[in-house]
Amino acid sequence: MGKFSWTSLVLVSLYPFFFTCQVSAPSPPLMSNLGINIFNVCDVVYCGRGTCQLSSTDLLGFRCDCETGWKKPNIGSFQLPPCVLPNCTVDLNCGNGSSSLPSSPPTTFKDPCLLNLCGDGTCESNGSDFRCQCNEGSANLLDDPKLICIKRCKLLFS
Repeated sequence: MGKFSWTSLVLVSLYPFFFTCQVSAPSPPLMSNLGINIFNVCDVVYCGRGTCQLSSTDLLGFRCDCETGWKKPNIGSFQLPPCVLPNCTVDLNCGNGSSSLPSSPPTTFKDPCLLNLCGDGTCESNGSDFRCQCNEGSANLLDDPKLICIKRCKLLFS
């Protein structure tokens, strides 16, 4: 067997102090001193007509503060973050009453007009494609001929 020296004993006893380290997350000031940018969710969130604010009390970690005249959509009791709805009401009483509801869907779906609602207009089929031809005084939503026809009424901003 080999000789055991005092030098080996000293190196073995000092090994835990010199050659191991404890890994822990650095504090935020230390990370900023190192030039590491912490991810900011507001850099990637779309708030529409609003501004993103970091928030430790909100479920998503941020909130959108809406500009005057804009609001957030709701789905049930849950409010979506972006400010994409104008604060307005639509006056649908400018015509001769409400448009009739479409008839129940047929059992065959070969005609694209059978699956699309044109509102105050008629659907024109062209093979597998369609367009909504609006009645006089109505227009396609967003000027898209594939979207529903609505009467040109006033938008009343509150």
